[in-house]
Amino acid sequence: MGLVAFTFGGAPLYFYGTAVAFGLIVAMLIPWWSTWMYDEPFPYAFDIFLWGIPLGILMSRLLYCALHYERYVAAPLSVLRFWEGGFSFYGAAIGLFVALMIVGSREDFSILRWLDVLAPAVTFMIALYAFLGFILQIVVGNPVLMPSVDDPSLAEYVEYGYRPPGFEGYEYFQPIALYQTILMCAVFLLTIMLTVPESHGTMFENGGVFFLSVAAAALVRFGCGRFYLSTASGLHRGEIMAAVIALICVAMFLKHGRRRRRGLWK
Repeated sequence: MGLVAFTFGGAPLYFYGTAVAFGLIVAMLIPWWSTWMYDEPFPYAFDIFLWGIPLGILMSRLLYCALHYERYVAAPLSVLRFWEGGFSFYGAAIGLFVALMIVGSREDFSILRWLDVLAPAVTFMIALYAFLGFILQIVVGNPVLMPSVDDPSLAEYVEYGYRPPGFEGYEYFQPIALYQTILMCAVFLLTIMLTVPESHGTMFENGGVFFLSVAAAALVRFGCGRFYLSTASGLHRGEIMAAVIALICVAMFLKHGRRRRRGLWK
């Protein structure tokens, strides 16, 4: 598996960065549709992304370094080496939320309503992140024997350098990341389907689509994480964070599905 997507002027352009850049462009175009559906100004969405991209990169890097602090204790300045990789999707989400708060406070719009407006773009990025996990073989399932024509189950060939420690002798693994990608795409499509009627105010209170779709994505992450191949027993960090997010979103959905709030959070 090559990490270089293509070269431009002799400089390598890596697949991950290229895919993320493409995803950000698409994620900025999706609110053009959702703001039209909700009859909200698209420039607000553009401002949120202008703030959200740098804040997302910063918070993504900081959270990743905090979760893997043992790698940076000896050389704290290595935290600033963004080009070496090491980012957390949860940190990027925090950065986007901070950007939403900044623009919402300035423009005095409903945060919960705008969470619904941005829900399709958010779930698209979640599905893209799951797809990158599959393509880059970041996570795999349990090892399987070499597949045959008599075996209808799917198997993913993993190159030697990407095999988990202790499983270098296996070539094929269950494609858990592929299943997760398919399910995340289903969540994205569900969000689109909910956005159409909700933009006319016929289903939930403000924030309902966002909390429901993110809760579904978190539950998918938690469920698929149970089948990740891991050398550690019990719940790992990603599963715990997904479970916490799912619980918070379900609680917020139940709370704001019953009544509206006034002011910035109305």
